[in-house]
Amino acid sequence: MLFITLFACSITSIEDGWRHGNVTQVKDSFTSTFLITPSDGSVILIDAGYNKKGKPIINKLEEMGKDASDVSKIFLTHGHSDHVAGASVFINAEIYAIAEEQSDLAESDISIDVTIQHGDVIQMDDSSLEVFWLPGHSPGNAVYLVDGVLIFGDSAQALKDGTISTPSEKFSDDPQQAEAELAKLAQIFEAREADVDWLAFSHTGVMKG
Repeated sequence: MLFITLFACSITSIEDGWRHGNVTQVKDSFTSTFLITPSDGSVILIDAGYNKKGKPIINKLEEMGKDASDVSKIFLTHGHSDHVAGASVFINAEIYAIAEEQSDLAESDISIDVTIQHGDVIQMDDSSLEVFWLPGHSPGNAVYLVDGVLIFGDSAQALKDGTISTPSEKFSDDPQQAEAELAKLAQIFEAREADVDWLAFSHTGVMKG
């Protein structure tokens, strides 16, 4: 399912508003966030975007009849600025992240409210979120499986030839570790292929699982 390439190839384009079940991708300049909207009316974010005022996310929330105050949880894939810039806009949201990411988050004056770890499964009404720790891009880098959508953050990107790759080495703390951890994740999902309908990435479009 996850064929990883080491060769450079053009990436696919982010599709703003792409949706599968309760998961919606929101384009924010060159990156994106994901909205989770369970049937109970709650709103959960995967990452908080590049725009410091959270405008793309808020615009999408308003389309859904929601606003920034409705966001109760933000699960961070990692602490790089293009993924956390809008966090302070969502004043009612608790920040969920892997403990090892706190050092990177401190640079953006963000503190983890709820620490998560590899293997955690969080139930949110009719949605569930499973945590996978993939250090390498950053110390506490996380991937999330939500309702059949495997959300990679910057752990990988979709290429136009139908494969995926890790980001450019200059963007990762430890590129070799990032590559090795992605390969391990691929092995995990060889046995769990039925659990994944789509692969989703922060800087590219999605790919069928």
